[in-house]
Amino acid sequence: MAKASKYTSKTPDENGVIHWSDEENKIWSELVARQLTCIEGKACNEYMQGLKRLTCRTIVFRS
Repeated sequence: MAKASKYTSKTPDENGVIHWSDEENKIWSELVARQLTCIEGKACNEYMQGLKRLTCRTIVFRS
């Protein structure tokens, strides 16, 4: 049986940008950083290069 969720997605502004709170940005930054340590040495170079091009400057990649 599926669980009920109270989650509602935020609505993008007129430019398509979703304005997340500082707390939400901090949580996602921590989750992404944690995931990066799990895939280092496992993901192919092309994948890691793609992540570097897509991610924000607050995430530190080890080369």
